[in-house]
Amino acid sequence: MTAFCYATKYLSIFQLFHCADPVLQQQAFVYACENGYLDTVKYILANESYFIIDINGIDSIHGETALTSAAGHGHIHIVDYLITNCDADIDRINSKQMTPLLLAVKNGMWSCVDYLLDHQASIEHCDKQNRTCLIIAASEGHLAVLDSLLEKGNNFIFEWMNELFSFV
Repeated sequence: MTAFCYATKYLSIFQLFHCADPVLQQQAFVYACENGYLDTVKYILANESYFIIDINGIDSIHGETALTSAAGHGHIHIVDYLITNCDADIDRINSKQMTPLLLAVKNGMWSCVDYLLDHQASIEHCDKQNRTCLIIAASEGHLAVLDSLLEKGNNFIFEWMNELFSFV
C-alpha cells in the first residue's frame, strides 16, 4: 500500500497529494471504500478531471471492487452511496469471484446483507467453491445473516431446497 492510499483517512492531507497514476488512484479509491472514508470517496468521485476511477473497477493489490470492499467490511454508508449515487454494479464480482453480497455474508455484515438484499442483489451467485450465500452464512455461524437470507431470499432458497431434495 502506498502513502497515497493511507492518506485517504484524512481528506485534508489526501488533497495535498498529486498522483497521476490511474492504478494508484483506483487503489486509493478502493482503500477509502474499504475503510469507510466517505468524505474522501466523495472527493475522489467529484474530481473527475483529476481522478480516473472505474466505479466497478478492481484494484491491483487485493483484487477488490469499491463495493465488494465496502460491503465486506460492513461500511453500509459507503455501500449506500456507491449504489444510490454512482450506479455501482450490485453484483460485480471481485478477482476471487465474490460479489458484495457473498463477502458481506462471509464476514457477517448483517446490515450490508440486509441492504443488498433490499436492493435486489442476486442471491444466486456462488463462490469459487460453489457455495451459496446460505451455505456460507451457515458454515461461518452468522445466524442473523442466515435469518435475513431465509426471510428475504426465500423464493430462491425454496427452489434450491426443492431441487436439492428432488434427487432423494
